[in-house]
Amino acid sequence: MGRTAKLGVQKKANGKWQVVGYYVPDANCPGGFRRHRPVFDTRDEAQHEVEKIRRKIFEEGVAAHRLDDEDRTDAVRAKDILKPHGATLEDAAKHYAKHLAATKRSITFNKLKDEFLALKKKEIDAGAEGAIKAVDYRDIKPRFEKFATTFGERLAEEIQSEDINNWLEDLKLEYTARSRANFRKAVSRIFTYAVDRRYCSENPVAKVRVIKIGEPRKPIFTAEQMRKILSRAPSNLIPYLAIGAFAGLRPSEVQRLRWSEIRWEDSDIFVNEHGKTGKRYVEIQPNLALWLEPYRKKKGAVSVPQADRKVIVPEVIPILSSPRFEKALVPILAISTILNVLLGVAIWQLSRKPKFRTRFGFYWDSDLQPHCPACESPMQWGRWEGTHGPGLLCGKCKVPRHLADDGGNPIPIEEARSILRKEK
Repeated sequence: MGRTAKLGVQKKANGKWQVVGYYVPDANCPGGFRRHRPVFDTRDEAQHEVEKIRRKIFEEGVAAHRLDDEDRTDAVRAKDILKPHGATLEDAAKHYAKHLAATKRSITFNKLKDEFLALKKKEIDAGAEGAIKAVDYRDIKPRFEKFATTFGERLAEEIQSEDINNWLEDLKLEYTARSRANFRKAVSRIFTYAVDRRYCSENPVAKVRVIKIGEPRKPIFTAEQMRKILSRAPSNLIPYLAIGAFAGLRPSEVQRLRWSEIRWEDSDIFVNEHGKTGKRYVEIQPNLALWLEPYRKKKGAVSVPQADRKVIVPEVIPILSSPRFEKALVPILAISTILNVLLGVAIWQLSRKPKFRTRFGFYWDSDLQPHCPACESPMQWGRWEGTHGPGLLCGKCKVPRHLADDGGNPIPIEEARSILRKEK
């Protein structure tokens, strides 16, 4: 509620009319009030504003007088709490009302997680435009599960920036800085979704400290190491390595480089605009010129094809290039080939499935057809000369045999097959 001191109107030097003697609450001003002096074109407009102010003061004053002693005490305490923050009781009430409205719309993080993941899975399965990649889905899902172990039952609106800051700090014992940065990114993504669905009023991750990730230290070769690399590298790889080492071009830039873009007369290299830094010219240093001169061409690509490119390691090249190693290379390759063949045969023997099952003194194939135990030839069921009752006859050996169960009792072939099916 405002206060007045000789509330009225006053004409200004420019001919306009101004309301004077009215003060409104402002915790940032001395005494807790500031002057409010609206200006109007005519006296009637200004006088009308004065009447509105008087009516407002009267109505608010009557309402204030209806407060009981407990309400007045609460108001005084609330003002003391808000004073260091420069806020009024009205500011606090509006903020809290907004918070209550957001809380009523909010859901727990567990429900938010399930809803978000179900939506993203549905988009991936449907191949929807803008859907996240399946690999991203597999990455964020366990991160949400980890976050839910701490905040699962809390409302999304109630999870604050400081809560997330402390949670990320606790992850230092388990995860690297890059992993924690990925956790922060994943949590920010789901809270952005929550804001869009009005489950919370703002994304708390926006105020969470950004996790700095140190760049991995790149190795720098000494002059002696570089000399050894170039002196032992294949001839078609030397221009690629030398330009990268002495001109500072990126691998992708060297791979696109043409001999025609090396301007010998100007002692520089033209790097086209497809690179990260755009079009530029790089000076050819004397040592680079000496290494490139023997391989100098007028046209064609400087870099060797990807399929022919090799990775050169300084510690390994001297060993591979030594005469002793070259003499032993052929025997080593021969022995390696023999061992690989023997190993392959052994694996094949161990992994292949048996051709037959043995049961009732006969071999049985996958179709439950009987085969001779002597020569593995197919056998036929029937009555044969020299046998008492039906039996099996080998088409190759011409020897009839009886079919009997484990107790030695004769059984028909269909009963034998029934037993075999049950034993599968």
